[in-house]
Amino acid sequence: MPINSFLYPGAKVTPAYEVDNSVRIEYSDRYQCFTRTLGTPTDRKKFTISCWLKIGDDVLTANTEKTIFGAGSDYAGLHLDGSSDPALAFQIDNSDTHQIVSTQVFRDPSAWYHVVAVYDSAQSTNTNRAKLYVNGAQITALDTSNYPDQNYEGDLNSAIEHRIGAHPLSSSRHWDGYIAEFVFVDGQALDPTSFGEFDSDSPTIWKPKDVSGLTLGNNGCYLDFEDSSNLGNDAGGGTDWTETNIAAINQSTDTPTNNYATFNPLDNLNSQFTFSEGNLTGAYSGSNGSGTGTTATFGLSQGKWYWEVKYDSANDSPLRIGITNRIAVGTGTTYRVGFGGDDFAFDQGDGKVYTDNEGGDTASYGSGFSVGDIIGVALDLDNNRIYWSVNGTYENSGNPAGNSNGFAITDPASIDNGFYFPVVSLISGSGVAQVSYNFGSPPFAISSGNSDANGYGNFEYAVPSGFYAINSKNLAEFG
Repeated sequence: MPINSFLYPGAKVTPAYEVDNSVRIEYSDRYQCFTRTLGTPTDRKKFTISCWLKIGDDVLTANTEKTIFGAGSDYAGLHLDGSSDPALAFQIDNSDTHQIVSTQVFRDPSAWYHVVAVYDSAQSTNTNRAKLYVNGAQITALDTSNYPDQNYEGDLNSAIEHRIGAHPLSSSRHWDGYIAEFVFVDGQALDPTSFGEFDSDSPTIWKPKDVSGLTLGNNGCYLDFEDSSNLGNDAGGGTDWTETNIAAINQSTDTPTNNYATFNPLDNLNSQFTFSEGNLTGAYSGSNGSGTGTTATFGLSQGKWYWEVKYDSANDSPLRIGITNRIAVGTGTTYRVGFGGDDFAFDQGDGKVYTDNEGGDTASYGSGFSVGDIIGVALDLDNNRIYWSVNGTYENSGNPAGNSNGFAITDPASIDNGFYFPVVSLISGSGVAQVSYNFGSPPFAISSGNSDANGYGNFEYAVPSGFYAINSKNLAEFG
């Protein structure tokens, strides 16, 4: 899918309908999902599924399907095939004779995708009985195209238990990532324009539209995930869905209309990190003398930006937090942050800033940090300075709002690609180390509700005046 077909960082989209919340679903053996046993359908032969998705690491690394919506003793549902190149599948039942699977793959962890699956088995033409759309465009290039027989009734939209985010049969085939604006329409075969539209100012950008006026049918539902105390609330007025291992912390402000940065699972030096919590938590659990590192999904070229990193657990290697100009830290087999000319990394162990190839250039900046600490990063690309705080206190008596005592960095206009990426890395070592990013939609529950001047973000510590959370709305305005 072309990059300009979904909401990407810095896209200038005409203000209109806003999606305020999504739900972040974490793949694990204790799966997180929503369940509901449906009743008598309006029309079992005709229904539409619509939802917005942002993929997590397990979608890219697992070797089995990752279920978005499913039901039945022989499995029917909508899923991405878990792999390095996940395809989209609409499976009517467990038989290969009743499914369509895209040739196209969907592997961008920075993007929100709009997926629509349409079922109408009463159609005389078999290709009209099951359809898939992504970002407003029908998927016509299919790896598998086994359409159901005319008037075929599968398990979906029947009076059995259905699940959002979990496979009905398997403990290893659950969704990993974010879901927003989940809509199930019973009795109508709708096209994507019922749920989304192209932006008037950026006509290649597909964006959500208000679905509250849709007729949903007997079994239909609309989950907007806005009630943190009841994320399974059916905003369409139907029966609520039951939450399984879902709590208020699963609510996220990362949405199709305001996309937040996360870790980038596609940029994982030596494949040493594993990611969870919607790509906001990264764990190192190996040993590699060459080191490991991973960047964030969004690059920055101007403006003032703030984010936090929680040091969850340590191994015997010092952690480094900072920025890199590399589009991918894995471009060299021995590369790790703070060992390149345009990297700037604050070292957990010695409190120094590492800036040069193979660690030749260092500068004392602070006292370092420990497990449990939250490190704030304030990046000022208008004045080419970076600041680090530990639990709200800036190292080296730094004052980001006052442009004083920051660490000087290279002007992004003069570096190779013109962008800096937030980055974390470990030099070497063994054992388990874990960090969590908070770009404004936090994975940890201790965040205290501090937002930037635009009202975006939920940070533990105050955002310096003039600095902003890294999301698509702020990037469109300042980035």
